[in-house]
Amino acid sequence: MPIRTVRAVPLATMREFLRGAPNVAAHEAAAHDSTYIVSITDPATFPLIRRPTVNQLQLQFHDVDDHGREEGYVFFDEAMASDVCSLVRRAQEDPADVYFLVNCHAGVSRSGAVSWFVRQVAGIDFDDWRRLNPQVIPNRLVKSLLSRAWNEGC
Repeated sequence: MPIRTVRAVPLATMREFLRGAPNVAAHEAAAHDSTYIVSITDPATFPLIRRPTVNQLQLQFHDVDDHGREEGYVFFDEAMASDVCSLVRRAQEDPADVYFLVNCHAGVSRSGAVSWFVRQVAGIDFDDWRRLNPQVIPNRLVKSLLSRAWNEGC
């Protein structure tokens, strides 16, 4: 089955989800057979996923795009894009009905870019995706590197 749903959520929602607390993400995940997760935190923040699994990925980078490349920031890079692409490919090959959940601090920019990418690759209707993710304003660098990695066959 394909990736049927993708949602970008804030850090607090993902934290609750991983603890098993009832929330919108838990409710949606229950309607699917399998959940894949990309958790994005700032480099100074303790990661939510300490041991990645075949269906969970932890990334740490700042919410900056390709403007200015200022010192002291960790930028999303090609290796991270490749890791996300690999997870998306595994999710697409999963015979289960897949729910794809992505978080960043606010659930807007970094997770928004990853969810936008997953939506595009999985062929999820834009209006359906936008209804679930009205807050999203995708980070341009993340979108660009993910698209490039996917097109290059990561």
